[in-house]
Amino acid sequence: MNQQTEKQQALISRYQQSCTNDYCLQIQDDDEIFELQFADVLKLKSLELKTCKYHKFEAISNNLTKFCFIQSKLDEIEAICLMTQIIELDLQQNYIKDINCLKYMTELQKLCLRSNNITDITPLRDLTALNTLILSQNQLVDISALKNLYNLSFLSVGKNNI
Repeated sequence: MNQQTEKQQALISRYQQSCTNDYCLQIQDDDEIFELQFADVLKLKSLELKTCKYHKFEAISNNLTKFCFIQSKLDEIEAICLMTQIIELDLQQNYIKDINCLKYMTELQKLCLRSNNITDITPLRDLTALNTLILSQNQLVDISALKNLYNLSFLSVGKNNI
């Protein structure tokens, strides 16, 4: 096992201890993560990354149902949108402008896009499974695209230009 792989395994082990079960991984404020082999955690259901520079999502488990990537200078989300089985997605405090690919994530129930640079939420109009949507602190001027999201029980759009 090379030094990089040993470091990765140590990180995974350390962060798995902070989770409540074997299917969760939480990583915060860790610039050491550049390449993780998520094939080693195939049962992973929940992944939470905060202030991490790791932006390679292609290798992330297809079993994920919850994915949080917070305050990590993310500006492109196309690779995340390929994870269509996710039901809870939190991408707050990033640099996201274009959310067009989210229209393919039809299983989403909870979506947080707080504190980004989003101006157009039209791609969300057909995400009828959404029950929680947080869009506060963006650059929105119109939320009419949400009018047919009948399952929404919580909507936050404060600090926009509405």
